[in-house]
Amino acid sequence: MPLMILKGREYMNLEKLRKLLTEKESEYHDFKEKWYKSGERSEFIKDIFSFVNTVHNEECYLVFGVSDQREIVGVEDDLNRKNQQNIIDFISHLPIANDAIPQLLVETIEIDEHEVDILRIPDTKYVPVYLSEQYPTKSGEGRKITPGQIFSRIGDVNTPINKNTKFYQVKALWKKQFHLDLSIQERYKFVLRDTQNWSYIAESENKGFVYNLNPDFFISIEEDDMKRNQVEAISVDQFKIEMYWSYLKLKYRHLTIETILKVSLDGGRYSTVVPDMGFIRGTGARPLAYYKMVENSIDFLVDKMINTCPSSYTSHDNYQRDLVMANVVFYNSKEQQAYIEGAIVKELTNIKELVEPSKKDLKYYTDKIKQEINNENQYDEGNVIYILKQRNLARLINKQKYKLLTDFHDDNSMR
Repeated sequence: MPLMILKGREYMNLEKLRKLLTEKESEYHDFKEKWYKSGERSEFIKDIFSFVNTVHNEECYLVFGVSDQREIVGVEDDLNRKNQQNIIDFISHLPIANDAIPQLLVETIEIDEHEVDILRIPDTKYVPVYLSEQYPTKSGEGRKITPGQIFSRIGDVNTPINKNTKFYQVKALWKKQFHLDLSIQERYKFVLRDTQNWSYIAESENKGFVYNLNPDFFISIEEDDMKRNQVEAISVDQFKIEMYWSYLKLKYRHLTIETILKVSLDGGRYSTVVPDMGFIRGTGARPLAYYKMVENSIDFLVDKMINTCPSSYTSHDNYQRDLVMANVVFYNSKEQQAYIEGAIVKELTNIKELVEPSKKDLKYYTDKIKQEINNENQYDEGNVIYILKQRNLARLINKQKYKLLTDFHDDNSMR
């Protein structure tokens, strides 16, 4: 099974379980010798909610079939054993306030001739989680949980079933829900994802994008007076190839949090954040370069927002975007980028030949640039070759990426 990542902690596998067995119980995991009996349902709820209501941002585990001394006893003979459907039925029928039903996942791992069940409790921002009605409503299911009672796990200790968690923990949980526990950079990422609540302001004094739900978040558009190339690999396939540069300044109140370069393409019909450069090491003293973006980076989220918010001034027609995106490589993570950049050299020993522009392409694009750009440096043969190599390399990586990603996941599954 592939090893996947969710909010910082790895999904469970055999190696991960063995490592966990060497660690003391913590605010991330707890060991249980057996599953909860029918008379312990309220205790089960308390323990689940305690792990959901943690202030960190990582996945938690309830591990069944392991004693407090971390001895593997297994659950294969446990009459109260639960599977995924049992857990879904149980949690979905609880009177959870605000319908903030936590996601729960059950996995089984064979270890030392025993079966161990892992109840995975993914991280969530919808905290604190608590009941809106008293539970249980009938006897025999455990001690009473009152409406609004908040359980949490601090260190390796859960809140007792007859108490509420500490006030400072409740305060921290509410901060977590509203992302007030994050750095301003991470909070910016959060509001950028809410693209439907951004608006474009065309006034010359305050030209830019404002977050309607909190105008402290404002992205100003400012002119760029640097002398930059008027043609790049991201613009060379546009109908009008000249680019117009500007700055996007991400502001929070009076502070500039980050500055990003933006270009307008095809006569202003489409705008994009300028992607970062990626480099293929081992391809010479001047490594082959290409444009790339990493998903969920600030650059990626700003680009998505300015092109999808309801009052965006750019064209929502995907034609220009497709022409740009064909010459840009998108990665899920920096780890994925590093893997592919290393693998592409191993897979394609003739990579330099593959990205070299043909004479036909060189003439076509040189003539195209000459017709529009009145600048000899822009259509100098060496400069055009360099631009086309960047374009061709990005397209080559995009073509090879899915095959290489299969190998990437296979390699990770062995870790």
